[in-house]
Amino acid sequence: MRTVERYLCDNCDEIIEPEFGYIFEGNVFLVVENLNRTGGLIGNNITEKEIKKNVYCKKCLLEILHITD
Repeated sequence: MRTVERYLCDNCDEIIEPEFGYIFEGNVFLVVENLNRTGGLIGNNITEKEIKKNVYCKKCLLEILHITD
């Protein structure tokens, strides 16, 4: 017997093909006008006990990062 593990996008719940998916461990921040502050694009994933992971398909990642394809 064989099994296959697949990821589902954390944003849209679609199955992600390996070549079109991205895993983030931790956070991604955006520098805003006031350089002393950051706004989180992906995250709030770091706690005292663990660093959480997020997985996104290419389409959702580009939307989250405000990048047009």
